[in-house]
Amino acid sequence: MFRNIVTSRRLMDFNNLLTKLAAINEQLKKHNPVFESDPDKAKLGRMVKLTEEVGELADEVLASQGLQRQEKLDAKQAGDLAKEFGDVFNSLMILGIELGLDVPKAISDRVETMYQKYGIPKSK
Repeated sequence: MFRNIVTSRRLMDFNNLLTKLAAINEQLKKHNPVFESDPDKAKLGRMVKLTEEVGELADEVLASQGLQRQEKLDAKQAGDLAKEFGDVFNSLMILGIELGLDVPKAISDRVETMYQKYGIPKSK
């Protein structure tokens, strides 16, 4: 039923990842002083950035399926899809940090809800 989707040896502890992303978020704020001084604008800025990254990922998904104009397909490079996926994930995590969420709990709670919704037995 479950296939191993982890193929990389570059695994990182989730809390370590969030710590690194929180540090990146603080650096990003230093490059845009408005975000540092106005928490509401920082949240909005992170949401806009996430939306931008989702658009870039959508572009890569279309390209991976050959559903782009030829000139766009010719400009694509190997690894762009994975890069854009990573950008969306990181932007989403930074948004969660900026919103003050307990990101691991938010994710875990939703996974548990989905397990129940779809009748997936809990692993032992």
